[in-house]
Amino acid sequence: MRAGVILLLAAAAAAEDLVFVEAQASKTEVFVNEPFVVRLRIGVDTEAFRRHAVPLFHREMEVPVEVRAPWLRALDGARALPAAEADGPRFVLADAVVRAPAETEGRWTVLTVERRYVAAEPGTLSLAAPTLRYVHATRFRDDFLHGRRAEDPRDVRVQGAPLAVRVAPPPDGAPPGYVDAVGRFTLRAASDRTRLAEGETLTVTLRIEGEGNVDLLTPPRAIEGFHVFAVTDDGGAPARTIRYEAAPVDAGAVPPIPLVFLDPGPPAAYRTAATEAIPLEVDRPPPARRRGRPAVARRRWLRGGPPWPPGSRHRPPPGSVDRPRPFHSD
Repeated sequence: MRAGVILLLAAAAAAEDLVFVEAQASKTEVFVNEPFVVRLRIGVDTEAFRRHAVPLFHREMEVPVEVRAPWLRALDGARALPAAEADGPRFVLADAVVRAPAETEGRWTVLTVERRYVAAEPGTLSLAAPTLRYVHATRFRDDFLHGRRAEDPRDVRVQGAPLAVRVAPPPDGAPPGYVDAVGRFTLRAASDRTRLAEGETLTVTLRIEGEGNVDLLTPPRAIEGFHVFAVTDDGGAPARTIRYEAAPVDAGAVPPIPLVFLDPGPPAAYRTAATEAIPLEVDRPPPARRRGRPAVARRRWLRGGPPWPPGSRHRPPPGSVDRPRPFHSD
């Protein structure tokens, strides 16, 4: 009897050793508005799993496991950012059939699910331990109707470790112009034209690239010396393109466009990136020519002088105007 119990315990331990589940964070200490990535890794022993794993559901899946990690859908204190649809083997994640890319690591086939988060408030984010369930068997028989059938199926559950991410507030001493950019960024600007007539508009394209909250930060909304009529933003990452429809008010160039950001370091520091100025040629119309000086001519006329300069095109024909005579009192 004792030998049988030992064998059962050994079989259970061996079954649990065929799989693992774990959560990993790209950073365990971040600043407010600094994105971070959590990776859920699911590993199965490729050959042993193929021999001993029993399908969990009627629907066939390449990796017959059920994984639960509640924070993949919602994490208290942080916002989960939209994730691109992945391709790869199918498995069950929180009651839904999903796909995830797979890699081979020695004897393991490892599936990875990634989620990107950003926290708006300081504090500690707690991620509960992920769990994995599958059905293990050591004896099978071939059934004419149902195919391979397990004779000794047994639920196996494994659990990973919980995870915590600390969120710190931005450091004191933020310079003027800082809003919410966290990361390391470079800026480039271009104009669709460098010569234009006064009053015409041009398109200034600003490109922000780097690591951090590129797609989430508040971009510059104004250009000094320009009237901005419209702004279009693709919200992309890791490169973001913003276009400004603008007209120069009193500027001979598109000035440097700055972005103040928090470099998380270490050490953390506020920095400013800016574009290079773009010289412009603004064609302004010539000043309007003044047509004559009638007020000056009339003053000359009333004072007894010649009303119009010789050769003036405004000079009236002879005899068409009577000069006022001086007034003499008796």
